[in-house]
Formats: sequence, structure tokens, C-alpha cells
Amino acid sequence: MTWLSILLIGGLFGSVSVIDQGESAYEKEEFEQAENHFRDALKDPDYETQTQNVNFNIAQSLYRQDSLTASKNLYSKLVGPREQLVRRNQNLTTASWSYNNLGVITLASQPGVQVNGGPKAAMAQDGQNMSEGQVEEAKAFFKDALRLDPENQLARYNYELLLRRQQKEMEQQQEQEEEQEDQQEDQQNQDQQNQDQNQDQQEQQQDQ
Repeated sequence: MTWLSILLIGGLFGSVSVIDQGESAYEKEEFEQAENHFRDALKDPDYETQTQNVNFNIAQSLYRQDSLTASKNLYSKLVGPREQLVRRNQNLTTASWSYNNLGVITLASQPGVQVNGGPKAAMAQDGQNMSEGQVEEAKAFFKDALRLDPENQLARYNYELLLRRQQKEMEQQQEQEEEQEDQQEDQQNQDQQNQDQNQDQQEQQQDQ
């Protein structure tokens, strides 16, 4: 079973009540209420400099409501090349976490994947393989997260988790191929043995 990690940004806003209410609702798993509190924060001029972080938490609240498309769209607005983010005065750590969460969302509906604190769609269905295309897309998101913040341990964990899974699948595939080759060889040997026996029987009949 594969576990991926995703998190909420907290403790970045001081002690203003509307953010506290959003974080409190999120911790209670009241994700719709949390989203509403964070959206209220966006309407308050006092939070103008915290728009990126507030939007991150809105995206996370949407994710926990299984609104994967809306969550992914919002996270996508929080990322970009380092130079662009710096020019826009965006927090690189928040952008790195957004990339990580984009990677998680990319895999969230895949069989065999379970996300810590994730949506119902991410519950594991063991024994099935993830889409290779989506795995590569998710890996790219995790790598982008690490480029922006090499200390992002969540992204590193998720990236290495996928590498280990892919390695395991490659080993399993190789074992299956070797097993098939052995079976084919055994079958060929059996066919040859049967052929030799038939030939011996024919020769014996001719001698009689």
C-alpha cells in the first residue's frame, strides 16, 4: 500500500481570529467551514500580503472535500519557475508545498494509492498498478517542489516513494518475464520429449 503525504499551512498568519477559525475547523475535519473561513480572509485587506498562503489552505480544504479539480486548479496558480515567483514576491516554500500537493492530487484517484488525510477517492485498491503517465507527471511535480525547496521533506518522501514503487514493479515484471521464459522452455522440452517418444513408437512398429 502506498502512502503519500500532504499538509496544511498553519502558523503563518499571526493570531487573527478568522484564520484561527479556519485552522480550527480544518483540524476538526470541518473542511467546508474551513474553506469558508479562509475565503473570508481573502476579503479582508489585512490579509493582502498573505494571499498565497490563504489560497493554499483553501486549495487544501477543497482537496479534503474531494474537490480534486478545483483544488488542483488553485494549486496550479501558486506555482511557477523560481524567477517568476521571486518577481511576483511569492513565497518559495509555499510554492514548493503546492507542487508537492499537485503531485499527490495527480495520484489521488489511482488504485493502489492512499493519501494521509486524503479524499475517499485515494483509498487503496491493492494489487493494481498506477497509470505510468500519471506517475511520471506526479514525479515531475515532486521534483519541481524540491528544486524550489530542497528541504521539503514531504516532497522528497513522496518522490522516493514513487521511485521505490517503480523499482519494485520493474523487479516484479522481470520475475514474471523470467517465469514465462522458464515455462516456455519447459513446454518446449516436453514437446520435444513427446516427439521423441512418438518417433520411438513408430520405429518400434516398423520393426515389428
